[in-house]
Amino acid sequence: MMHVANEKGVALIAAVATLLILSLMGAVVVSLVGTESYSALHQMESTQALPLAEAGAHRAVGYLSREGGECAAISDNVQFTNVSLGRGTFSVTGTRYNPTPTTLSADIGAADTTIPVVSTAGYAPHGSTTIESETIYYAGTTPTSFTGARRGTAGTTAASHSANFADVVMDWTLAETVDWAMGAVVVNAAGAPSPGIAFDASGSVVQNSTATSFTWSHTLSGSDRFLVVSVSIRNQQSETVSGVTYAGTPLTFVGARANETSAQVEIWQLVAPAVGTDNVVVTLSAPAKIVGGAVSLTGVDQTTPVAASGFTAGSSTNPSLTFTAVATSAWVIDALAFRSAGNSTPTATVGGGQVQRTSGYTETGGQGPNIRGKASSEQPGKVYQDQCLIASTGIVGRGSDGTTGIAFDKFTAFDQSDCDPCEWIHTVAAAATDRILVVSFGYGDDPNAIVGVTYNGVALTEIRTEIFAGGRVASMWYLLNPPAGTSTVSVDLTAASNGTFSGASASYAGVDQSNPVEAGHVGAQGTSATSTADITTTNAGAWIVDSHYAGGNWNMVAKTGRTPRWNFVKGSSTQAGSTLKATTAGTFTLDWMEGLSASQPWVIVAAALKPTVSDPVTSPIGPAQRVVEVSVEVE
Repeated sequence: MMHVANEKGVALIAAVATLLILSLMGAVVVSLVGTESYSALHQMESTQALPLAEAGAHRAVGYLSREGGECAAISDNVQFTNVSLGRGTFSVTGTRYNPTPTTLSADIGAADTTIPVVSTAGYAPHGSTTIESETIYYAGTTPTSFTGARRGTAGTTAASHSANFADVVMDWTLAETVDWAMGAVVVNAAGAPSPGIAFDASGSVVQNSTATSFTWSHTLSGSDRFLVVSVSIRNQQSETVSGVTYAGTPLTFVGARANETSAQVEIWQLVAPAVGTDNVVVTLSAPAKIVGGAVSLTGVDQTTPVAASGFTAGSSTNPSLTFTAVATSAWVIDALAFRSAGNSTPTATVGGGQVQRTSGYTETGGQGPNIRGKASSEQPGKVYQDQCLIASTGIVGRGSDGTTGIAFDKFTAFDQSDCDPCEWIHTVAAAATDRILVVSFGYGDDPNAIVGVTYNGVALTEIRTEIFAGGRVASMWYLLNPPAGTSTVSVDLTAASNGTFSGASASYAGVDQSNPVEAGHVGAQGTSATSTADITTTNAGAWIVDSHYAGGNWNMVAKTGRTPRWNFVKGSSTQAGSTLKATTAGTFTLDWMEGLSASQPWVIVAAALKPTVSDPVTSPIGPAQRVVEVSVEVE
C-alpha cells in the first residue's frame, strides 16, 4: 500500500508541473501574439508617417520658394509645428548653412564623385554646393571631402575644375534695363608666410549735390594691406576723377569706363596704406553727383598687387565681366555704376559667389538725374554653399512625455506719431492651439500714462512697464486664448503720444493656459552702446520674449543666439524685439548691439512664456516616426 501511495504522490506532482508548463506556454503564446500585433500596427503607422513627413517638407519648400519665407522662421513656427493631418502630425525645422567658402585641394574631372577640399567645416551634412558655374549635390562629407557627388545638377553642366586656376564671372542683376559702366581688378595674394588674402573693411559715401570733392573716413588694419577705391559718377558733362588720396597719400589710377554721358566708373588703388583711421578724399574735374566706395584687404602682394583689370559698359539688366585662368589664391574686386529710370531706391542683386561690399545712391526727390554705385568681391575657385536644410518629421501613433513646444504664429508692427488710441490690425492663425497674444510698445519723451490695452475689445493683462528717467517707456501686455482671425490691437493713453509711438503684436501657440507667464519678468534701462537685461526661467522649453525701445535711429542687432522678430525705426526712435527658446531652465542674457551714444537712453522689458504640459501618453512601442530631408538653395 505504501508503494501505491507514493506513486499517486508522484503523479500529482507531475500533473501540477504539467499544468504550470502549459500555463507558461500559453502566456508566451499570448505575449507573442500581442507583440506581433503591436509590430504589425507599428509597421502600418510607420508607412502612414512617411506621407506626413513629405507633406511637411512640401509645405516648407513652398514657404521658401513661393512665399519668400526665411529658413530660420520655419523652426518653432505654428505653421510647421505639430500640424495635424489625417491620423498623425508633422513638424518641420529649417537650418541655414552659409559657411566660409572652402577651396579644392586637388583638380577634379567632370565625372568625379568625390570632391577633395581643404575643409568641409560648417557645411551641411548633405546638400548642394557651387564651384564656378556648376552646382553639385553631395550625399555626405568627410573632414576634407564631399562624397557621393551628383554632378551638374540644377540645370548646370558638369565640368572639370582646377585647384589652382578658375574662370571668374563678376555679374549683377538689375531690376530694369538701364545704362551702366563696370570695372574690376584681380588682386594677387602675398606669398608665404602670408595666410592669404582676407577682407579688412569697407565703406562708402554719397554726394547728392554736385561738388568737386568729397571725403569719408576709412579704417585699415593688418599686414600686406591694399586699398581699392571706386567712384561712380553721373557724368553729364564728361566729368572725371582728378585724383584720390588716403591719409594724404595719392592713389594710383587703375582704369575707367564711361557709358556716354550716363554713368562712369573709375577704380584707384594704394599699396600699403597707413594703419588706422583716416580720410579718403576724391577730387573731380568738375562738379558732379557721385557715389564712392572703399574696400581694403590684407595678405596682398605688395610688389605686384594687381594681376589684371577690365572695364565694360552697356544698357541691359545683366552687367558682367569675365576673367579667365585666375589664380585661386587671388581676389576679384568689382565696381558698378548705373542709372535708374526713376528716383526709387536702386535694386541691383549681386551675382552668385560674390559678396556685396559697398552700396550707395544719390536721391534728390526727382530734381535731376541720379547715380547708383555698388562694389563686390569674389574669391576664384571657392566652393560655396547657401542653402536651407529642411527636416520634416511625420508622426503616427501614441506615446509622448506630455510636453508640447511653443511655436511662433504671427507678428505685426505699428508706428505712428501723436496717436491716442494707437491701433493696428493683427491676425491669429486658426490652427494655433493654447494661444497667447503678447503686445509690446514703446514711446519716448512722453509722460503720458497707459490706460489699457485691448484686442478685439478684450482687455489685456500687463506684464511689465519700464520707464526711463528721461521719459523713454517700454511696456509688455498679454491676452490668453485670443480669438482666431483678424482683430484690432488698441493702446489707450491718457493723452495723445507726444512724438513717436511704436508697437508690435506677436501671437504664439503651445503656451500654458493656467500660468502662461513666469513670475521672473524683468526690466532694464541705461545709456550705453550695448543694452542688456538678464532673465531667469524656471521651465525647460520656455520662450523668452523681449522688447527694446531706444532714442535715435539705430540698426539694432540681437546677440546671444536669439531670433530677431522685429526691428524698425520711426522718427528719432527705434524699437526691436526677439525670442529665445530656453531648452533648459536657467539665466539668460538679452543684449542688443546698436551703437547708441551716451546721450541716448534705452529701456528693455522681457518675460518668459511657459509651455503647455499635458498628461503623458504611454504606449508599449511609442509613436511611429519618419523623417524626410530636403535641401533648398537660398537666394
